[in-house]
Amino acid sequence: MSESITVRNKHYDISHFIGTVTQREKQRETRISSSGGGDTPIYTSSDTYIHDEVFLENEAGDEKVLKLVDWDISVKDGNTVQTLAAKKSGKKQQYYVAVQNISTGSVYWGRKETLRRVFGYPALSRAALFWLFIVCAGIGYWLGADAQTVYSYNKWGAVTGKQGAMSWTYFAVPFLVVFAYIAYFQIYLTNRAIGEAKAKLKSLLKEKATINKSA
Repeated sequence: MSESITVRNKHYDISHFIGTVTQREKQRETRISSSGGGDTPIYTSSDTYIHDEVFLENEAGDEKVLKLVDWDISVKDGNTVQTLAAKKSGKKQQYYVAVQNISTGSVYWGRKETLRRVFGYPALSRAALFWLFIVCAGIGYWLGADAQTVYSYNKWGAVTGKQGAMSWTYFAVPFLVVFAYIAYFQIYLTNRAIGEAKAKLKSLLKEKATINKSA
């Protein structure tokens, strides 16, 4: 089943499925990474990821395999579960954004990175930030190099020479623009969009769960 919602004047397609759990598996994966070596100390770190695989079957006999990473949902065989997957209208890629165990009433949300990718402004990668700062530094240098000119005068008041001096105000402006973009779009507007999307998705979950129970 498909629904649609509007969040901050953008339209999203929501795929909806309700089924009974027929089989479930939960696995934990630990990834170890290290850095350093040679003349520098070696640092190691580990991250644990939880993989959930849940098999669902609805009343019509349709089956769906729900594969989630780092959600850590709690379900058991026989529970009724509903899922919501979202994508921007016109896009092909969709992501699971909410899962509800109707039998227990528990609601699980996708990771903030996923919600940001669907409803908000994606965070800039480290590589993108690095090159953005490099470009901004170049623009700042170009703007500031001749922004302030120091003139030399002789005793009769005639100009005998001039020398460009760096204006650090111009040099700082591009960096402020980058930080303003991150603060406004990636933090403020994204958080508002995610909050609005969650409110509408909660209403959709409640509506579908009520219809399922009455049926």
